[in-house]
Amino acid sequence: MRIAAGLLASAAVLFSFGAANLIGTWALAAAVVLAVAAAVDAVIVMESREHLGDSSAREAALVTHLELP
Repeated sequence: MRIAAGLLASAAVLFSFGAANLIGTWALAAAVVLAVAAAVDAVIVMESREHLGDSSAREAALVTHLELP
């Protein structure tokens, strides 16, 4: 989930600087790509955590400790 937060933060910075014309207009497109990547990563992490209840407590603790997507 930290990767998704980092991607979203980068997207926000690029989008705001691109919208203010401080960087080139390429920053808007890059921000959209990063935002979509953050959304996909967040969905993958949330889906994997949703299925943790199906596994044993030991597996759930291991996956949560390792933060595997």
